[in-house]
Amino acid sequence: MMLPFLFLFCLPAVVDVSLAPDQPVPFVYCDDPLILEIHAPRDVQVSGFLLFKPNNNDKRIEVAIEPFTMPANSGYWYVVSDAPGERGFFSVDIKLDCGNETLEKTLRYCRIDRPAFLHNIPVFVHCGGDEGSCSLDSIRSVG
Repeated sequence: MMLPFLFLFCLPAVVDVSLAPDQPVPFVYCDDPLILEIHAPRDVQVSGFLLFKPNNNDKRIEVAIEPFTMPANSGYWYVVSDAPGERGFFSVDIKLDCGNETLEKTLRYCRIDRPAFLHNIPVFVHCGGDEGSCSLDSIRSVG
């Protein structure tokens, strides 16, 4: 009876990836960077490439992901600085080499224009209490 449960615990942990994790839907402003979020249950060396395919033409753009080490049990945000910045719908073939495991996935997102009537919104973080009482652990996850 316990054998199926023990088998589940012995399976290797899976690396997961998503695009634009800071957005409720994968819409990214044309002037914003594209964020690739990677989750892994253990410290792992990550490398790979992304193949961008615009919906409106046959142009293909390949972007290499330079090797980096990501911490265990946290989301790591990798900024894809060479992602296409023009407006439109994109499909992205993702291939990541994560230690002894390879992840292949296709995701989609849309680049949109920023509304012209909006102004830049200032960012403010207040943790309360004395200085140094708030640690922003998410900062270490931004690549």
